Amino acid sequence: MHPVDTLRQQLSRRMMLDLRRFGNSKTELSPMTQLPLPWREFLRDIPLAGVILFAENICSVEQCIGLTESLRQASANPSMLIGIDQEGGRVMRTPRGLCTDFGGPMSLGAAATAGQSLSQSVAEAMGLELQALGINLNFAPTVDVNSNPNNPVINVRAFGESVDLVCREGGAFVAGLQTSGVGAALKHFPGHGDTHTDSHIGLARVDRSVDDAFAIDIAPYREVIARHNPAAVMTAHIQYPSLDNSEITASSGEVITRPATLSREILSDLLRTQLGFSGVIITDALDMGAIAENFDLVQAALQSLAAGADILLMPFRIECPADFSRFDRFLDELVAGVAAFPSIEREMFASLSRIKSLEAKYPPLRQTSRVIKCPEHLQLEERLAQQSICAIGEGHLRRGHQVIVSGNSKSLAASVAVELRQKGFDCLVKPRKALSDYLSHQLVWVELNPSDAAVDWGGVDFYSEDHSDLGQLAGHGEAPSLDQDPECELDLTELLARNLNAGGQNWFLAMRSPYINPQLVSVATVLFAFHYSSAVERPMNRAVSPVYRTLAEILCGERKAAGSLPVSVS
Repeated sequence: MHPVDTLRQQLSRRMMLDLRRFGNSKTELSPMTQLPLPWREFLRDIPLAGVILFAENICSVEQCIGLTESLRQASANPSMLIGIDQEGGRVMRTPRGLCTDFGGPMSLGAAATAGQSLSQSVAEAMGLELQALGINLNFAPTVDVNSNPNNPVINVRAFGESVDLVCREGGAFVAGLQTSGVGAALKHFPGHGDTHTDSHIGLARVDRSVDDAFAIDIAPYREVIARHNPAAVMTAHIQYPSLDNSEITASSGEVITRPATLSREILSDLLRTQLGFSGVIITDALDMGAIAENFDLVQAALQSLAAGADILLMPFRIECPADFSRFDRFLDELVAGVAAFPSIEREMFASLSRIKSLEAKYPPLRQTSRVIKCPEHLQLEERLAQQSICAIGEGHLRRGHQVIVSGNSKSLAASVAVELRQKGFDCLVKPRKALSDYLSHQLVWVELNPSDAAVDWGGVDFYSEDHSDLGQLAGHGEAPSLDQDPECELDLTELLARNLNAGGQNWFLAMRSPYINPQLVSVATVLFAFHYSSAVERPMNRAVSPVYRTLAEILCGERKAAGSLPVSVS
């Protein structure tokens, strides 16, 4: 940046904003799929580092290309970064069906544990499709080691619980993504794998010792940074006292352990100096509950910059014309507050240079849109489904006998039944409360667990609202309709045991999290898919995702489950 550029411009150059919704007022917001005039004028005057897209911004390939082109044409920074969270599996910000629907990190981990590493190929294919949409920075992969089965936010977003597996597959993913011309951002530093709190909602804490921190959580970062030079590293909104036990006063007046995103010891001393990371450090979204509930906007931004973050992700939300004036005041307050943090101005040139280097290394390439869902990518999607599904137990459905399909998601159960009918089986989809009437049958239970959370929607504010009309936009294909049947008092394990004792057979399909009740393995053959997309294609009446076709083939005995569990489930 030119020396005469103002501090105000320099600070804005270190921000990436979201543009999920916009309207004339806060009460009349709609998804932003085209760039409105007020945003064009704003981008002309404010040289942002970039923007992040969510599913609300994308409804077709042509529309997304038009939006990303409009953003760069309007921007005072034509090299601006356009980022997205496209991990695969649980976190896909392109709407289901728009791009190739690859399984996520734990699917890749299951395939790799069985000797079939597909991470580099999948990441490269994913990157080529993002490039075609005009996106050049992907906030992936997640290299958190999921050592806590009850982790509410990482779970299947991790490659597994083995440090070696996460290092190997995380590195392969970075290599594939960056080969495609899209920058990769490792997350969530220094490691979110052993938390009990979703940082979208509250402040999480990791209580490992320093030795364990380096042996488990930090090891993937050290390995991948050394071998693959990732474009960026994203911070975690977590407390990690063994790495930094300093305290900070929250906006409530409470004195709390300093979160990693605001920690100079963690970002500058550990990540930048000890691990030798020379790329861009970007915060996780600053509007997440862990930060927003404890710090005001200005304090969070200044503390993050002083800690060593290069880019502030979503430090301010602009949703209506009045917000542009508020953003001006926000910038004014940042400029006024910088004096209290000498490191911000002292390190400004180095930080801006890193951002410019990232932009230069990963420019928008006009990849043909024909690459999206091309035959090679669809074959790779199917291969991942075939190589990643795992099993505990054996046995297959008997022909000539009726199959009862049930579960806690009607849409997922229907997708399984559709594929079984294609195999010639007589299938009935029944709610849980009706299963006592079908003892001695072949029973297939389809489990979606955990159900949707803030991470699926990309933020707690959006998750807490009514999304009955946003299922497609949110990247799910359709919002799964959970059928919990609270009036059904019979425990599922007990129900399956009764069916088994009556001469029936049971299959339990874990469609997302592999962390099941260990007692289930004694009453059912368990299949682990790690991934779902429940849309059914008409008029062919086939499930769109090859996961369901592969499950049906395994259930019918036509195929063996080829994956190997990358986590312990008992």
